[in-house]
Amino acid sequence: MSSEIALRQIALNTTGMNVLLAWGILNLVVGLFLAFRFNKKQQMHWFFLMNAMWGGINTAIAGGAIFFLGTIQPAQMELRQIIYLMFNFEKILVFSMGLNIAYVAIGAFLSACGAHEKKPVLLGFGRAIQVQGGALLLFDTALLLLNMPLTKEYGFSILF
Repeated sequence: MSSEIALRQIALNTTGMNVLLAWGILNLVVGLFLAFRFNKKQQMHWFFLMNAMWGGINTAIAGGAIFFLGTIQPAQMELRQIIYLMFNFEKILVFSMGLNIAYVAIGAFLSACGAHEKKPVLLGFGRAIQVQGGALLLFDTALLLLNMPLTKEYGFSILF
Protein backbone atom coordinates (compact mmCIF):
# COMPACT_ATOMS: atom_id res chain seq x y z
CA MET A 1 0.00 0.00 0.00
CA SER A 2 2.67 2.53 1.00
CA SER A 3 4.77 1.80 -2.09
CA GLU A 4 1.69 2.43 -4.28
CA ILE A 5 1.21 5.84 -2.70
CA ALA A 6 4.92 6.58 -3.09
CA LEU A 7 4.84 5.58 -6.76
CA ARG A 8 1.90 7.95 -7.35
CA GLN A 9 3.76 10.72 -5.54
CA ILE A 10 6.94 10.09 -7.52
CA ALA A 11 4.94 10.19 -10.77
CA LEU A 12 3.25 13.43 -9.71
CA ASN A 13 6.53 15.08 -8.75
CA THR A 14 8.28 13.86 -11.88
CA THR A 15 5.49 15.45 -13.93
CA GLY A 16 5.92 18.63 -11.90
CA MET A 17 9.65 18.68 -12.52
CA ASN A 18 9.05 18.09 -16.24
CA VAL A 19 6.84 21.19 -16.22
CA LEU A 20 9.61 23.13 -14.45
CA LEU A 21 12.14 21.78 -16.96
CA ALA A 22 9.98 22.96 -19.89
CA TRP A 23 9.54 26.37 -18.20
CA GLY A 24 13.29 26.60 -17.68
CA ILE A 25 14.21 25.66 -21.23
CA LEU A 26 11.58 28.03 -22.63
CA ASN A 27 12.93 30.91 -20.52
CA LEU A 28 16.52 30.09 -21.43
CA VAL A 29 15.97 29.89 -25.19
CA VAL A 30 13.40 32.67 -25.59
CA GLY A 31 15.19 34.90 -23.09
CA LEU A 32 18.51 34.65 -24.90
CA PHE A 33 16.88 35.12 -28.30
CA LEU A 34 14.93 38.21 -27.23
CA ALA A 35 17.64 39.75 -25.03
CA PHE A 36 19.85 40.40 -28.02
CA ARG A 37 17.06 41.88 -30.07
CA PHE A 38 17.11 44.90 -27.76
CA ASN A 39 19.79 47.49 -27.10
CA LYS A 40 21.61 47.24 -23.75
CA LYS A 41 20.24 50.65 -22.88
CA GLN A 42 16.70 49.24 -22.93
CA GLN A 43 15.21 47.52 -19.91
CA MET A 44 13.79 44.73 -22.11
CA HIS A 45 17.33 43.54 -22.90
CA TRP A 46 17.99 43.07 -19.20
CA PHE A 47 14.52 41.63 -18.55
CA PHE A 48 14.99 38.86 -21.09
CA LEU A 49 18.61 38.27 -20.09
CA MET A 50 17.60 37.73 -16.45
CA ASN A 51 14.80 35.40 -17.55
CA ALA A 52 17.36 33.40 -19.51
CA MET A 53 19.57 33.12 -16.42
CA TRP A 54 16.61 31.94 -14.33
CA GLY A 55 15.81 29.48 -17.11
CA GLY A 56 19.27 27.96 -16.77
CA ILE A 57 18.89 27.60 -13.01
CA ASN A 58 15.38 26.14 -13.27
CA THR A 59 16.56 23.70 -15.93
CA ALA A 60 19.41 22.50 -13.71
CA ILE A 61 17.15 22.13 -10.64
CA ALA A 62 14.47 20.26 -12.59
CA GLY A 63 17.02 18.00 -14.28
CA GLY A 64 18.62 17.09 -10.96
CA ALA A 65 15.23 16.45 -9.36
CA ILE A 66 14.09 14.25 -12.26
CA PHE A 67 17.30 12.24 -11.98
CA PHE A 68 16.88 11.89 -8.19
CA LEU A 69 13.21 10.89 -8.46
CA GLY A 70 14.19 8.23 -10.99
CA THR A 71 16.52 6.60 -8.45
CA ILE A 72 13.84 6.13 -5.77
CA GLN A 73 12.52 2.57 -5.54
CA PRO A 74 9.73 2.50 -2.94
CA ALA A 75 9.29 -1.28 -3.13
CA GLN A 76 12.78 -1.65 -1.63
CA MET A 77 12.23 0.92 1.13
CA GLU A 78 10.75 0.75 4.60
CA LEU A 79 7.66 2.84 5.31
CA ARG A 80 9.62 5.25 7.54
CA GLN A 81 12.07 5.93 4.69
CA ILE A 82 9.23 6.70 2.29
CA ILE A 83 7.56 9.01 4.81
CA TYR A 84 10.88 10.75 5.48
CA LEU A 85 11.45 11.40 1.76
CA MET A 86 7.93 12.66 1.10
CA PHE A 87 7.81 14.84 4.22
CA ASN A 88 11.16 16.39 3.26
CA PHE A 89 9.86 17.08 -0.24
CA GLU A 90 6.95 19.02 1.26
CA LYS A 91 9.38 20.94 3.49
CA ILE A 92 11.48 21.84 0.45
CA LEU A 93 8.39 23.15 -1.33
CA VAL A 94 7.38 25.29 1.67
CA PHE A 95 10.93 26.66 1.95
CA SER A 96 10.96 27.38 -1.78
CA MET A 97 7.65 29.22 -1.47
CA GLY A 98 9.25 31.48 1.12
CA LEU A 99 12.19 32.12 -1.20
CA ASN A 100 9.79 32.94 -4.02
CA ILE A 101 8.06 35.57 -1.88
CA ALA A 102 11.50 37.04 -1.14
CA TYR A 103 12.30 37.06 -4.88
CA VAL A 104 9.13 39.02 -5.63
CA ALA A 105 10.00 41.54 -2.91
CA ILE A 106 13.62 41.89 -4.07
CA GLY A 107 12.43 42.27 -7.66
CA ALA A 108 10.02 45.02 -6.60
CA PHE A 109 12.85 46.77 -4.76
CA LEU A 110 15.17 46.56 -7.78
CA SER A 111 12.40 47.81 -10.07
CA ALA A 112 11.72 50.77 -7.79
CA CYS A 113 15.43 51.62 -7.62
CA GLY A 114 15.72 51.28 -11.40
CA ALA A 115 12.74 53.56 -11.98
CA HIS A 116 14.02 56.14 -9.50
CA GLU A 117 17.59 56.13 -10.76
CA LYS A 118 16.61 55.64 -14.41
CA LYS A 119 18.76 52.50 -14.70
CA PRO A 120 17.38 50.04 -17.26
CA VAL A 121 19.48 47.16 -15.91
CA LEU A 122 17.87 47.41 -12.45
CA LEU A 123 14.41 47.90 -13.90
CA GLY A 124 14.73 44.95 -16.29
CA PHE A 125 16.31 42.61 -13.74
CA GLY A 126 13.79 43.64 -11.08
CA ARG A 127 10.79 42.97 -13.28
CA ALA A 128 12.18 39.64 -14.43
CA ILE A 129 12.82 38.55 -10.83
CA GLN A 130 9.24 39.52 -9.94
CA VAL A 131 7.87 37.47 -12.84
CA GLN A 132 10.01 34.45 -12.06
CA GLY A 133 9.35 34.63 -8.31
CA GLY A 134 5.61 34.91 -8.89
CA ALA A 135 5.51 32.07 -11.40
CA LEU A 136 7.59 29.82 -9.16
CA LEU A 137 5.40 30.67 -6.17
CA LEU A 138 2.35 29.52 -8.14
CA PHE A 139 4.20 26.39 -9.28
CA ASP A 140 5.42 25.42 -5.80
CA THR A 141 2.02 26.12 -4.25
CA ALA A 142 0.26 23.97 -6.85
CA LEU A 143 2.74 21.13 -6.42
CA LEU A 144 2.40 21.25 -2.64
CA LEU A 145 -1.41 21.23 -2.83
CA LEU A 146 -1.30 18.27 -5.24
CA ASN A 147 1.09 16.37 -2.93
CA MET A 148 -0.88 16.96 0.27
CA PRO A 149 -3.67 14.40 -0.36
CA LEU A 150 -1.04 11.74 -1.01
CA THR A 151 0.98 12.51 2.11
CA LYS A 152 -2.25 12.52 4.13
CA GLU A 153 -2.68 8.88 3.10
CA TYR A 154 0.43 8.25 5.23
CA GLY A 155 -1.31 10.04 8.09
CA PHE A 156 0.57 13.36 8.00
CA SER A 157 0.96 16.55 6.06
CA ILE A 158 3.20 19.51 6.68
CA LEU A 159 0.42 22.11 6.63
CA PHE A 160 -2.99 20.63 7.41
